Amino acid sequence: MTLMADDFGRGIELESHMSPDGQQHAASFLLAEYNVLMAALSAAWSASLTRTSLYLGVLSAAGVAFGFAAQGGVDSTTFLAVAWVVLLLVLFLGVATFVRLVQVQRESMVYLTGMNRIRHFFQETAPGIRPYFVLPANDDDPPSSAVSGLEWYGARLDPGSPTSPFRLRGAITRRAA
Repeated sequence: MTLMADDFGRGIELESHMSPDGQQHAASFLLAEYNVLMAALSAAWSASLTRTSLYLGVLSAAGVAFGFAAQGGVDSTTFLAVAWVVLLLVLFLGVATFVRLVQVQRESMVYLTGMNRIRHFFQETAPGIRPYFVLPANDDDPPSSAVSGLEWYGARLDPGSPTSPFRLRGAITRRAA
């Protein structure tokens, strides 16, 4: 039996002695779930990039409009009144964008945790494929953890691993030479 933590920190047991037919069915279902999670994660990241781009576009347009208005001979009281209104709108849009980006990031963590659990199942059912996984296969350490030193999303940086950046770098430099 293998123990994993669910969303509430409780231990759940995985059946480690499934029949080969059961493992194949579980793998096909989990592969479908993995694809759904990947699509949801992609949509979440796309939404966050769109919101960020929209906010930066509005902020830039406000700055350009202020520049044109200042050079256009608008009197200072009118300029200040319009500037306050525009800056308040930009501030509101910035706060709303930030709040939604935090929500999207939290959704992304749920998707990444689910994907890690599925990778864990694949590694448990076929231990020989472990060296070929780059991202972590447990839900203890989500792949959004801080990058420090040579750790890249918790990846195995064993120079002998086929997915090692050291081997990839060597393959790229040999090809370029």
